[in-house]
Amino acid sequence: MENNTILDHDFSGELELTPSIKATLANTFKWGKILATALYIFSGLMMVLFLKLATVETRSSAESGQSFLIALYLAFIICTFFSAYNLMGFATRGMISLKTKNNKMLSVSIESLKGYFKFFGIFVAFITLFFGSSVLLAFFTIFS
Repeated sequence: MENNTILDHDFSGELELTPSIKATLANTFKWGKILATALYIFSGLMMVLFLKLATVETRSSAESGQSFLIALYLAFIICTFFSAYNLMGFATRGMISLKTKNNKMLSVSIESLKGYFKFFGIFVAFITLFFGSSVLLAFFTIFS
């Protein structure tokens, strides 16, 4: 009965951002921006490599398997860029919302984060299915 400090607080139904929460959010937005910038750079470097592979691909008489891998690589670049875009939107809008004390902007920022996690979840599920089916195919090829 003595450990009911949570129940002793007044919950008015309105969310209040304390200074420590604001500091934590500011730090989160900063790291989100750093990670998004790193993802932008990474996707740019991958695009340069893709262009190099695509020009080598067109010069040689390639098999269809190589074309599939290049298309898969391009899809990965697009996914990386899209995730960086969502993460940067979260960080930028979040920083603006803290500076201007705008609840609507904070809500839009959280929506960007929701989009990022939703996209990342679908991406991970796709990768898991792809590698899982590859392992099953390899297993059946080896033992048949």
